[in-house]
Amino acid sequence: MAKGSNYDRHLTIFSPEGRLYQIEYAFKAVKSCGYTSIGVRGRDGVVFVTQLKAPDKLIDPSSCSHIYRVSPHVGVLMTGFPADARSIAQKLRQQVADFRFKFGYDMPVDVMARWLADNNQVYTQHAYMRVMAVETMIIGCDEEKGPLLYKVDPAGYVAGYHAACAGVKEVEATNWLEKKLKSHLVPSQATATATATATATASTTAAAAASATSSSDAGGVAAPSLEQSIQFAISALQSVLSEDLKANEMEVGIVKSPDGGMDIDAAGSGVFEKLSEDDIEEHLIAISERD
Repeated sequence: MAKGSNYDRHLTIFSPEGRLYQIEYAFKAVKSCGYTSIGVRGRDGVVFVTQLKAPDKLIDPSSCSHIYRVSPHVGVLMTGFPADARSIAQKLRQQVADFRFKFGYDMPVDVMARWLADNNQVYTQHAYMRVMAVETMIIGCDEEKGPLLYKVDPAGYVAGYHAACAGVKEVEATNWLEKKLKSHLVPSQATATATATATATASTTAAAAASATSSSDAGGVAAPSLEQSIQFAISALQSVLSEDLKANEMEVGIVKSPDGGMDIDAAGSGVFEKLSEDDIEEHLIAISERD
């Protein structure tokens, strides 16, 4: 038997090169789903966008949604196998309901993302399980951290993102967003580091705080607004696909921060909503006029 052969038949056995082939195949399965998803985090909200298309001409595209509401304030976008996506969404909804019942408040976005990552990672430890062929984007707003965008992969890796991509054109979309968002992210990160250093070394007074805020506004470029983030995401999707998508050919989910004017409940979190075709059309018109 040749060295390294047949290691792709077992999920829990490493190859001599230190690879788990079944995990790699799961990532390839995600990319074979036939569509691309993009998420962008702004200063006053967060958005994700994906294609909406039916695998067969006789299927109603509106019944093929990849966006799920797991709580009034959190939305998820599943990229990969639709059956696996529904299973994950149902588990997330159950976990969110249990958390609410047990602790009396909504499950925070970062806790939800870590729980899903832990759940996905368990599937890589047992030979009798199959890894879920889904990459999940989770968006929501936190009272302290503001808008949040997380991505969880089939292997159980989770991280917070300024912008995230998944699907067929993931690499192309990532490169596009890195170029377009560079001017919005780098100066802000430098300013945030300087502000944190100043806070740690200087005395905390009202005058110093006001001065730091003024300096931050003047010295750095802020993160994009929610409206800009929506248009960045749509433009990235159209660019990597090399086609002008119509409003009924995509899905857009957003969460505005409470400061952005969204109705909030006692927990103070922004509400998740899917944009209507009319709202998407307005952004498409704005993009075409800008270009």
